[in-house]
Amino acid sequence: MEIRLRYFAALREMIGMDGETFTLSDGATIADARVTLIARHPAVETVLARCVVARNHAFADDATVLATGDEVVFIPPMAGGSAGE
Repeated sequence: MEIRLRYFAALREMIGMDGETFTLSDGATIADARVTLIARHPAVETVLARCVVARNHAFADDATVLATGDEVVFIPPMAGGSAGE
């Protein structure tokens, strides 16, 4: 099956693109997508460990089973402070 991964913030900077298509086995989970992403782009492993994930615009966890055409977004933690500081 094919899924689309989208990257934001630090992941986009590290990978050098805003997304790509992955081919995974039927029944693959978000955890499997993480493993595949790390295999393709080993430098993202540390950041990826701190990301939350969304599948088709809804938060999900690593046990979520994926389907053909799904969009998976890994969302890195954001840094920053309040505007009043």
